[in-house]
Amino acid sequence: MITFEHTAIRTNISSTKVHEQVFKGVNLSNETIRVVTKSSSCGCTIAHLLTEIKPLESFDVIMTVNKVGQSGLFATRVTLSFSNGQEIILTLSGNIE
Repeated sequence: MITFEHTAIRTNISSTKVHEQVFKGVNLSNETIRVVTKSSSCGCTIAHLLTEIKPLESFDVIMTVNKVGQSGLFATRVTLSFSNGQEIILTLSGNIE
């Protein structure tokens, strides 16, 4: 089973540079779990993570969000599907300053 410290983070990001947010996860099962699919809610968001997560292994999902030149409120998400049938949505929201 994959679990995350947080699946939703609210933070302010800069309108002048690309933002990277780390989501910390762990594989609590006794088997290796593969990432089957990953998708984002918009073209401004990309997720970087391992493709295979060993038993009891901690890992990071780095969500890269490019809102350069924009302002106001934002919300973006990444949906991850795993070989054990789990689907987890990671959400980042806040204000672009």
